[in-house]
Amino acid sequence: MGNHWAPYERAWAQDPHHLPRSVCLPALLTEADRAVAAALANLSREYDATVTYKSRHALAEPHFTPTEQEGDVATHLTGCHPHDTSQADAERDQRCIEPAVSCASHDWRQLYCSLCFIQAPMVRCSRPAFRQVCRSWGTRIGYTHMLIAESFVKSPHARHAEFALYEGENRLVVQLAAKSGTDAAEAALLLRPYCDAIDLNCG
Repeated sequence: MGNHWAPYERAWAQDPHHLPRSVCLPALLTEADRAVAAALANLSREYDATVTYKSRHALAEPHFTPTEQEGDVATHLTGCHPHDTSQADAERDQRCIEPAVSCASHDWRQLYCSLCFIQAPMVRCSRPAFRQVCRSWGTRIGYTHMLIAESFVKSPHARHAEFALYEGENRLVVQLAAKSGTDAAEAALLLRPYCDAIDLNCG
């Protein structure tokens, strides 16, 4: 597998046409956060409404005394079915609850569709080819694998070997590992024209 991908990786690493891009990553995250918050608020309202309705219904249920139960038996003997009323009540209750359940199901689908899928950094794997495949499957933000800031700053070979873009790539976050703030800042300045955000791995 490594030999199969090697020519593609070398071609991406040696491509000199890295064009700066201006993509508003914070706006994308804000939009996703707002959509998720709205969906959760709707779900919470539907849940509260359902629970409140069930609580009120439970409090309103009649409690029969032995005398009333005897009367029910007498009614049954005269030809009236004792379950007609309870069955009608159950059907009415079901009609009242079904809209809330239906709305909640819709909100869950809306919540799932509003999620912002992010391709997380994977050790030595988050190369352009991998990121491009993930993007084709619906990720909206991509991460590089972890880059060593010190090597990236000092070595042009490390820069070309470790960082590259596929054509048209956007919303890219570069993960940097650094032992010092100076190395992290210098590496971030070098990467700034080619990515949308820097993720610091200080572990």
